Amino acid sequence: MLLGMSPQRTIALLLLGVAAACDGTPPPGAPPLAKLSAPGSCDLGSEMVLDARGSSDPDGDIVLYRFVVADGTAARDETLPQPAVKHVCQTAGLIEVALQVIDSAGNDDWARATVSARRP
Repeated sequence: MLLGMSPQRTIALLLLGVAAACDGTPPPGAPPLAKLSAPGSCDLGSEMVLDARGSSDPDGDIVLYRFVVADGTAARDETLPQPAVKHVCQTAGLIEVALQVIDSAGNDDWARATVSARRP
């Protein structure tokens, strides 16, 4: 029994939740799913594209894409309305990339990738 509810009301609410889950319809306010596409490697001085177009939201309302890139020179943290950003590989080694997608309800999800930056 949920706090302050009768057993019948509790059962009715539980059944409604099960029915919503069974028909494939996402519950309102369901969080987005972040999907980051990044190259496995890049040459120093070259530009790579970080792409979040594979991200999705059951409600269809991703409003912001936050890209965080740490490549040894400085962390780049950029929040954009579009799902892709370009980054120039400047330091040899591993580049850590993180993507946060945010929907209109403020729900979010993260995806991460590692890119190897090398001398050409």
